Amino acid sequence: MKNRYLPDSSVIISGQILDFIQNLDFKEDVEIVLSRVVLAEIENNANQDKTTGIVGIEMLNDLRKIVDDLQKERQKTIKIRVYGERPSLEQIKLNTGGELDAVIRIHANDVNATLITSDDIQAQMAEIEQIPTIKLKSVEEQMIKGQRIQHFFDNESMSVHLKAGCYPMAKKGSPGHWQLVAIGDKLLTRSDLEEIGSNIIKEAKNDINSFIERDLPGVTVVQLKTYRIVICKPPFADGNEITAVRPLVSLSLSDYDMNEPLVNRLERAEGILVAGSPGAGKSTFISALTEFYLDKRKIVKTLESVRDLQVPPEVSQYGELDGDFEKTADILLLVRPDFTLFDEIRTTGDFKIFSDMRLAGVGMVGVIHASSALDAIQRFIRRIELGVLPSVVDTVIFIREGQIDEILKMSIRVKVPYGIKDVGLARPVVEIRDYVNNKLMYEIYEFGSNIIVTPVGKGIKRKSSYKRRSSKKRRKSKKKYNKGRSYSKKDSYYEKYMDNPSKPSSNYMGVDYGTDNKDSRFVLDDNGEPVIKFGIVFGKKSLVLKAGTDCAQMYVDIFADDMFVASCQINKYGDITISKDSPLYKKLDVAVEKGMEIYGKKT
Repeated sequence: MKNRYLPDSSVIISGQILDFIQNLDFKEDVEIVLSRVVLAEIENNANQDKTTGIVGIEMLNDLRKIVDDLQKERQKTIKIRVYGERPSLEQIKLNTGGELDAVIRIHANDVNATLITSDDIQAQMAEIEQIPTIKLKSVEEQMIKGQRIQHFFDNESMSVHLKAGCYPMAKKGSPGHWQLVAIGDKLLTRSDLEEIGSNIIKEAKNDINSFIERDLPGVTVVQLKTYRIVICKPPFADGNEITAVRPLVSLSLSDYDMNEPLVNRLERAEGILVAGSPGAGKSTFISALTEFYLDKRKIVKTLESVRDLQVPPEVSQYGELDGDFEKTADILLLVRPDFTLFDEIRTTGDFKIFSDMRLAGVGMVGVIHASSALDAIQRFIRRIELGVLPSVVDTVIFIREGQIDEILKMSIRVKVPYGIKDVGLARPVVEIRDYVNNKLMYEIYEFGSNIIVTPVGKGIKRKSSYKRRSSKKRRKSKKKYNKGRSYSKKDSYYEKYMDNPSKPSSNYMGVDYGTDNKDSRFVLDDNGEPVIKFGIVFGKKSLVLKAGTDCAQMYVDIFADDMFVASCQINKYGDITISKDSPLYKKLDVAVEKGMEIYGKKT
């Protein structure tokens, strides 16, 4: 039959088949053949609450109505029939390899029908197999009927928020200076949201600059030209809703308050974090930074879970390869970009990929949600080794209300941490400085098994519940401190919690002074005899003397200054744990309070 057509899922979901049928010249009878493979694909997506499936069913119903109307109007035979068998489970699993598309072409060939598609690969394969094919071009926007998401935007709108049963709302203004206002006096219905969502899918399917980023049960993410759109429905959400965001302004680095040294820093820096709260203007700054790097003749790529950054066409935007950013990172290393923009860093895997690529020599710019520049840095702690942190992140730019609010730079050096006076406790310390005035702001270092973040030069409040010693005892302790190696509970507590004294640990009320148990504690006293210098940790229920693994299982006599206290055995971890209920605990507690030096001698 000459006028027999078999549409694939691409033209059904986009609605193009409806316009194709309506524009036919009905000089002869027409038959529309629906492959059961196409119907099964649409039904499967609909059962998973995917928007493409819901829209597909809607288009099939519209197709049936149009065929009935045309048959009455043109007085010609226009019929629809279903052909073929439903796909097997194995064929569905192999769908990403084109298995279902191949079956659709077989069905078109079996019934001697012309294949209707808008998919390039499907059309090319059909021509190779000598199957008559019509490839439909993109539907122009004006052909889409009903409400469209673009209708809700004006020149001041940053985002639009639509929900069934509510008035349409929009954020108007600029980053950091916006208001949420109603943009309509009519409550939206579920059918309104379904119509808008259907049109979004149609446009995305037929626009070369648009795509469906994710289509999951209850949620669909669409990049419709410059609009990033999230369509939600039950069971994922409690009702139908659509959120659309678009960039309102486009800036260059010259629009930010940046001096020449800072611009030079951005050119040299290769591990940059751009931090800020949602809507602060991070993406706008990233776009400006991209233009800056392109002007410097740099090759720039992006790594995005949702590819919505507004970047020049010279910049390729990469998503998750086979659902895995690590595979994308492997490809990026082959592409060899000068800079990669990672938007946004969230999971531990994201932090690892950012670190690995930076250590591999790729310039990295990461976008991260944080309430301050320091918080952005702290999100890396424990995820990577502290010693390589400055090699991974050397510059942090915090954006607030669309402008640069703070810039920090990081470096590492070996020194005695701030607030500690014993030169024997020198260790690698990460210094965080204000870029503008080079002022030291924070120090990060390891103390035993803890990582300490210390504000430098800022007042440290006492914990109100802590029992304060008399000034006489404090003076005595300080004098003894300079003479020997003695630490009070007060010193222990505040050295550990000076960064956040209001949030004590659930396990410790003190700090481990030199508790790296891999190091030997043996030193020589004034008589040349070897003694063990203990690290001291006051816990809630116990006191721990830390001697080091070199002293494991050793029997020792414990002394406070020249006073014998007790004989104990060091455990296999290099520790002596003393219960708070033990008389020995009370002796050592008094000795520490008096500023006496606690040490051990091998028996």
